[in-house]
Amino acid sequence: MDDVDALERARAALGDAERPDAVAKAHARGHLTARERIAALVDAGSFVEHGAFARPATPGLDGPADGIIVGAGTIGGRPCAVVSYDYSVYAGTQGVVSHAKLDHILELARKHRWPMVVFAEGAGARAQEMGLGNYGRRVMSFAGLAKLSGVVPLIAIVPGRSFGGHAALAGLCDVIVATPDAAMGIAGPPFVKVSTGQDVTADQLGPASLHEEVGAVDVLARDDADAIEVARAYFELTSWPLVAPEAPRVDPITLRSAVPTSSRHAYDVRTVLAAVVDAGSDLELRPRWAANMVTALARIDGRSVGIVANNPAVLAGAMDRDASDKMARFVQLCDVHRIPIVFLADTPGFLVGPDAERSALVRHSSRPILALARHRADHAGGAAQGVRSRLLLDGHATLRPGADGCVAHRRVRVDGPRGGRRDQRYRRSRAARRPRDEHVRGEVRGRRCDRPGMHTPVARGYLAARAARVVRRVESQPAVGCMVMLARDHP
Repeated sequence: MDDVDALERARAALGDAERPDAVAKAHARGHLTARERIAALVDAGSFVEHGAFARPATPGLDGPADGIIVGAGTIGGRPCAVVSYDYSVYAGTQGVVSHAKLDHILELARKHRWPMVVFAEGAGARAQEMGLGNYGRRVMSFAGLAKLSGVVPLIAIVPGRSFGGHAALAGLCDVIVATPDAAMGIAGPPFVKVSTGQDVTADQLGPASLHEEVGAVDVLARDDADAIEVARAYFELTSWPLVAPEAPRVDPITLRSAVPTSSRHAYDVRTVLAAVVDAGSDLELRPRWAANMVTALARIDGRSVGIVANNPAVLAGAMDRDASDKMARFVQLCDVHRIPIVFLADTPGFLVGPDAERSALVRHSSRPILALARHRADHAGGAAQGVRSRLLLDGHATLRPGADGCVAHRRVRVDGPRGGRRDQRYRRSRAARRPRDEHVRGEVRGRRCDRPGMHTPVARGYLAARAARVVRRVESQPAVGCMVMLARDHP
């Protein structure tokens, strides 16, 4: 019993209750402690810590868990690996033992295909341990995390200072969520001063506002609690393809007037999205960078989808270098997690002229095409279970004017179960004899609208909601996405 009591006392000593000074400092900065962040992220009582009694490899140093808390818990009942650096222990620096702990949880995440959340707050490598043995060649943590990219959802939360190796870990994740007072950089201020002679503070070197502006940060949260909620939302959108549907935040009838009839009038495409996606489900990524392109994860009728939308409120929705890169990366993100994409297209095309060519637009403009040509999403149908759909350049649902109204057009190409690519044509089966704009398989031309007031281009906005429903028919079609053309009258 003495040994058991000693173990319990040692375990209790790791908690925040035994370190009131460190807790007070974290709260004074407006942040949660490393353990409080984990408790707020995972389901209550589900977290199992690994390597809790680890200590620094350098003689004379002593720090709880060597400044890193790793383990596994559940989020909404589903397992998830968690890594939380403790800034109160040697500024959360990375040492030999902390890297070994990180390698351990990375291996478990790879083996069990667990999603991972990394609280990347720290000052990089620990100077006292960089000379221990072959420290540099033994560090495989970055390669281990890179191998998980595209296999499981990876979320980085930067709630404070993140430099060196911590910033590298954040950059390897799918998305980076930061708080307003966060700062990131390839190297911290001391290293910058030694290398370049520049004497800068962390806030001058890489503030969160700067990284949000240039697209390095995907979401800028209000505080630690909000960042954790964003992480949970991303986890749910990528891990739960289908949930109970919610009504849109805005009545879809407002889409009749959301899109102006003239291309000379700008509008924010978010007003269209508010009436299409489920209320409270949208998570926009990189809103301040390349604002002429909106990329977001959301749900339509409970189904997880990616949203790629031109925003006519900025540059008339034209595509430039940054918008091309933003779209390409988002399509790749949806591809690896098998998320269908809805495109809201209202753009005059790519920017042209000498300035556009100086930005290497010829090279950057090809990236969305390459990403789209490789985009795949799992089919969740019945008879064709296991068929994997591939969105090609002709895979879209278009709203275009007809002789007496607007017609919805849908065509997809898919890879069959044997790998052969073939067109999926609409077949007049008994189940498919419903109205074609409600049951979509392969190439479909929907019914012409005979609703009053639906014979003008302004009807495109209203029909966007109906065209977007193709992604809701998960049980009856191998759809990987649709494109809704919000084209308008041009002078």
